[in-house]
Amino acid sequence: MKTAFLLLFFASAAQAATTNQANLIAIGQGISSPTLTSTVNFSSGYTNESPNGVLYQNSFRASLQYDTDNDGDDNNTGRAGYGGELGYGTGSAGLAAGYYKRDCDKCDGRFAGAGAVAIGGLGLGLRYQENLYTAALLFNFNGKHRLGLIAEFNEDNGEGNDLKSYGAGYSYVASQWTFTVDASKRDYENKNTYADRVLITPGLMVRADFLQLSLNDKITLHDRDDNSTKDKTDHEFWFGVGIGGDRWHLAGYGNYVNDIALSFSLFF
Repeated sequence: MKTAFLLLFFASAAQAATTNQANLIAIGQGISSPTLTSTVNFSSGYTNESPNGVLYQNSFRASLQYDTDNDGDDNNTGRAGYGGELGYGTGSAGLAAGYYKRDCDKCDGRFAGAGAVAIGGLGLGLRYQENLYTAALLFNFNGKHRLGLIAEFNEDNGEGNDLKSYGAGYSYVASQWTFTVDASKRDYENKNTYADRVLITPGLMVRADFLQLSLNDKITLHDRDDNSTKDKTDHEFWFGVGIGGDRWHLAGYGNYVNDIALSFSLFF
């Protein structure tokens, strides 16, 4: 009886997941294919994820998030983080708000909110966090070919150190897979700061029933070691695994926002 109940539960979740299955887990930098389950708190690029991810919500959403690393060094100030999000969407408009905090002595928690509205096939999204402002466009947000643009302004770095970040991306979304290429760059007000780095993230997601898998390569161009003046190209792979659908969803990531990250969502 218990086994039959579990099979029925997973089968019903799989059937309900078809509408937004392409956006249940993260891929790329979230510029052209943002996730709906961790829109506010998780990101992997030089900008936050596009706030247009809230457009893929078709109901109320509650999410809990946790991340940690595998380093046992007690002096590691960024070892773990935790947060939560609440969201609501109609498929053509949506809102989400979240709280996130790092587990370290001098790390304050942060509140942030995101909202978006669709005009035809164009998504217009805004995100706000204290001293951090994000605006994003997502063209053809429900189509096969999706183009995302994002800009972010950060004035939390002190006088003369304001930071602007820009990004663009393209996603091809088929019925059972998505291919994404997102790119972002930082522009420092203080020109003495090394600011030539560009982050490019190609990613591939495959989906089958209630299971989603994502594999991504974070490519940093013009990267440098601390004591080097020679540019290099750096690769860092990360992956995501998701199970569930419109009633609940669990996403797990490796080397995404930390060594291990989890996001569990319920939909009402």
